[in-house]
Amino acid sequence: EIKGEIWLALSGLLSIILGAIVLWIFFTRPVESFVAAGWLLGFHAAVYGVTLLFLSWSLRKTRLG
Repeated sequence: EIKGEIWLALSGLLSIILGAIVLWIFFTRPVESFVAAGWLLGFHAAVYGVTLLFLSWSLRKTRLG
């Protein structure tokens, strides 16, 4: 059991949702999809990094506490 594991679950859920959005954009608007995919993947990388930082801080507190 990991305290703060909600952050890990949220990052996984975010990955699945954004993956589905990117696939939907590729099939519905192929020309605009490259710009949209770049923005979505950049947003995903930023949010994913923040959620992993929260998880790492939770793990550090568990290890030190």
